[in-house]
Amino acid sequence: MPNYVKNVLTFDGDPAQVDRLFSAIKGENGLMDFNKLIPMPSELEIEAGSRTTAGFKKYMEFVADTGLHTEMEPAYLAAHPEIDREEWDLGKQAYQMLRCIEPTVVLCYHQPFPEMEGNIVTVSYESSSWQSLQKEKGIEGQGFHGIIVKKLGFVQSYWQKKGSGSAYGGKWKPAKPKDERFVGKPGSINRTVDKYGNQRETKIGKDGLAISERHHTHHGNPAKHSIPHDHDITWENNHPNWGTPQNYWDGTIPEFKVYGGNHMKQFIPLFNSPEDDRFKSIADFKDCIQRGGEIEMEWKGVHFGIIRYGVDDKITAYLWNQEGTDCVFDSADDALEYRVTGDRLGDIITQATVLSRSF
Repeated sequence: MPNYVKNVLTFDGDPAQVDRLFSAIKGENGLMDFNKLIPMPSELEIEAGSRTTAGFKKYMEFVADTGLHTEMEPAYLAAHPEIDREEWDLGKQAYQMLRCIEPTVVLCYHQPFPEMEGNIVTVSYESSSWQSLQKEKGIEGQGFHGIIVKKLGFVQSYWQKKGSGSAYGGKWKPAKPKDERFVGKPGSINRTVDKYGNQRETKIGKDGLAISERHHTHHGNPAKHSIPHDHDITWENNHPNWGTPQNYWDGTIPEFKVYGGNHMKQFIPLFNSPEDDRFKSIADFKDCIQRGGEIEMEWKGVHFGIIRYGVDDKITAYLWNQEGTDCVFDSADDALEYRVTGDRLGDIITQATVLSRSF
């Protein structure tokens, strides 16, 4: 944290008990050692500096090249004698640290390194200095993840750069091409088709944001989705969330329409690039699932899907178009234990090919 921040910790209680507490937590170099309360995990004891940065970049190249098959590490290092082994070990430790803590949001002073991934919120160091804080009025805002990102000073979010809203909220804007279907003229319906020919109809509400969507596909699981099926869309923390699918098993399909707006007569192609769809982190995957996502993926030639509302409205993973392969999970964390060709989903989530995802 900045060096102008001062934290004051006050203990109040029976003097004898307070004395015993201080005796138990006294450190070698100060009055208090937090490690006496909760030892720091070994994964967090990492050197910060250029050597770790260089090693982390090299280790990420190894992960990208091998799909995180750790048994290939000796052969990989033998094939790359130019790699500094001390830097490599530091970078590997940094990677393991990130996997351990799985951050939902990364607050980064100034510009992040190119190899950094995930939901990054950059903070302007200069604008947040104590001189600027004395000049500017306080700004208290709630971030798009429902957290206070800054009491005073200035925050520039990753999504602001990508055109998807600000760290203080504001009207949502698309970050990826497919997201454009979620906005439009009030009362209109956006009709789009993805690169696999799957058609979508997105109904726009009074505020210019989507309120429901119709899918003309069963997402590789015809027992859980009729063709078509609908989803109501709600907006929480300035992000769209899908509700449970409304299936029409008896063939009685209501007309999907609204009044007072313009409707696309043709289905317009609208799809993301592979990099747009790739999950950048475990937190990215969990966010998609928790907001009602429907995901189509491929790993080592195995085609599979994961949906938020499957068996008993629980998270369900399955092999594409193969009945009887449903695996049910109570949470997104549990779903990361799903196995594909023997590989744990949580270990491959950033390397697997994402063919389609809701958000």
